[in-house]
Amino acid sequence: NGSIYVLVPLDYEDTREFKMTVHIFDGGLPALSTNITINVFVTDQNDNAPSILHPRPNARPAQADKISRTVRASSLVTKIVAWDADAGHNAWISYFLLQATDSSLFTVGLHSGEIRTARDIVESDSVRHILVILIKDNGEPALSSTTTLTISVTDTPAEALSDVADGSPTSEQETTLTFYLIISVILVSVAFFITVVVVGFVKLYKWQQSKDPYKNSSSPYRTPPSLNYVDAIRGEFSPPNFCHQVYLTTDSRKSDFLYKKA
Repeated sequence: NGSIYVLVPLDYEDTREFKMTVHIFDGGLPALSTNITINVFVTDQNDNAPSILHPRPNARPAQADKISRTVRASSLVTKIVAWDADAGHNAWISYFLLQATDSSLFTVGLHSGEIRTARDIVESDSVRHILVILIKDNGEPALSSTTTLTISVTDTPAEALSDVADGSPTSEQETTLTFYLIISVILVSVAFFITVVVVGFVKLYKWQQSKDPYKNSSSPYRTPPSLNYVDAIRGEFSPPNFCHQVYLTTDSRKSDFLYKKA
């Protein structure tokens, strides 16, 4: 009947358009046919809820954000970071304070996700606050996620808390750094040991080769370099036809001299 069906789900973020060619033919003899190209455009739909990057969804409740009792109004406490996998205006994110131990103490940036103090902290305020933040996208219908924050109020000065938060790595980071340092030391040690062994073998091989200069000769007879005419008689007269030849055996390095006249 010419109906076209989709066999797999389509996602606007993955595939926004594609083409297909349809072959149409009749039942006559001979059959007549034609081809038609169909362009398919995928429309966007809000099908992804916001994902929370910070604070981590699997973070332990004991990992609370700390603020000093001396902080003033509009002081930054922490920030929520989220993203949406949708495209366009559907990915716009808004943050709302859904629940709080004291809703008059903290505010949430509508589009920034920043948690700030709404007023100065007084002695009567609780030392532990739990905030439930709603993160909602701009789709229709809108999809949302929630995250829970724990904020502790301490008597430590704000400067000290800032230094601790910025300069001290977590135990997980320290463990990872130590592991990579150990691996690096082991790799360097192994490379140095292999280098020493290879250099030692090369030097040993050269030393053995230097002990026997005829070891690498390809000829079965150990023939020394050719000798020129030798002046056998020390005097003013040197017979021009007087020469010597050297013969070597394969089992001995001793030379037997044979003298003859030409």
